[in-house]
Amino acid sequence: MLQKDSRSTGFLSSSSGTCVASSALVPLAPRNVCCSFSSPSTVSGPGNLSGGSTPPLKPAVSRVATVNQSYSEKGISEGAQTLLVAAWRKGTSLAYSSAWGKWDSWYRELEINSIHAQVEAILEFLTYEYNAGKAYRTLNVHRSAISSTHPSIDSVRVAERPLVVQLLKGAFNLRPPLPRYSTTWDVNPVLSFIDKLGPNQFLSLGFLLEVTSMDNVSEVVSHDLRFRRFSSEGVSFQLPFLTKKTKVGQNLKTSFHASSPSNPNLCVVQCLKQYENCTLPFCVVDPARPNRLLLSHIQPHKPNSSETLGRWVKEVLATTRVFP
Repeated sequence: MLQKDSRSTGFLSSSSGTCVASSALVPLAPRNVCCSFSSPSTVSGPGNLSGGSTPPLKPAVSRVATVNQSYSEKGISEGAQTLLVAAWRKGTSLAYSSAWGKWDSWYRELEINSIHAQVEAILEFLTYEYNAGKAYRTLNVHRSAISSTHPSIDSVRVAERPLVVQLLKGAFNLRPPLPRYSTTWDVNPVLSFIDKLGPNQFLSLGFLLEVTSMDNVSEVVSHDLRFRRFSSEGVSFQLPFLTKKTKVGQNLKTSFHASSPSNPNLCVVQCLKQYENCTLPFCVVDPARPNRLLLSHIQPHKPNSSETLGRWVKEVLATTRVFP
């Protein structure tokens, strides 16, 4: 039988010393009675969670600080550390920091150092998150966050440990990812509604920018007038940042919006030119500073966020009764 030693915060295995594992994902016991699936003799590494001495519990620190500390212990300079940390883009770094925070707080409830964990404890954490209803995508982010921050176990990264890989496959099979969108909507009623508004209704510019490209709202609100180019076919914006799909060595993404000269009321180019004339007094004069296209109509006319543009699009869809 597996049991928790009440005299320590470590994990105990069966008296036979063999490794006990379950092929199914089962609900976890309360965190204060978690058990390990291996004996002390089968685990190597910096941390021993089997009732022996463990590294002292340090105050909680951020994931980036933990990574930099490990780099410093290896003798890596601060300049090199900056470049190494920059390998994770902003969105990835934020997602990893959130996942690492959950892992660190979960493990600290056991009063154990989260950067000296056994692979069995990592399996328990991922199983706990699975039983809490987390999707496969979320579990994969947790695995990657732990693997990119936690030291290797027996010279193998956490994400590449066979049991960790097997557990994620099991989570995928039992709870396969569902499509994000189950239906599509007809764009024609919305375009008819905008057409009836009359020419150069710049309030519909955000929607026209969306329907004339495959960009998401975060890319559209990042359109910068410094990188805008008109052509006979339409207008293009070079995005001033790396997108999620931009690979190393690729150029920055260029967003193209086709014009519609046959219908001036729906022409994104004419609407854009009218919008620029109206917002010219609020544009940034210094060419070295960002000059975002979509601005708030409320003073001091700051650039709009992706949440604002998304709300505009939903309001247009709701007005035309295309999207409730």
